[in-house]
Amino acid sequence: EAQLASEQCEPVVSAYSSFSPPPYDPFEAPPLGASAHVCHWNNGIMVVYASRSALLRRQPLVRTPGSFAQFSRDLAALMSTVEEPDVRTVCHRRLVMLSERFSMHLLLNSEAERQEQMAVPHRDFYNCRKIDTHVHHSSSMNQKHLLR
Repeated sequence: EAQLASEQCEPVVSAYSSFSPPPYDPFEAPPLGASAHVCHWNNGIMVVYASRSALLRRQPLVRTPGSFAQFSRDLAALMSTVEEPDVRTVCHRRLVMLSERFSMHLLLNSEAERQEQMAVPHRDFYNCRKIDTHVHHSSSMNQKHLLR
């Protein structure tokens, strides 16, 4: 039945994106085999190695972070940069500009994006509306109702 559903889906092509079903069922993938990776704790930091021999050679897959003192120095330098007035002004102006550009994008392309979403074969997912689940339990029942 899954094959029939994927065969019935026609690729949707638009100026923004294209959708075509995957050539396989992602939920029926064979289980992965065992990995040769090895985890080792080093000064409170878990380090991952590709194999036991890499652990013996001390060659981790990812370079480990430095010490806490180095982290503290880097954080202090970063905070001093962030707190400079010129940097804050430039960042604020950039954020305002990006916000205005996104608003312009919404004005120009909202109808085209809505039409593209309606063309998707599995569009029931996109037609869901937001449901307000913010319920105050204190206003739903009073003491009299609770005692019944």
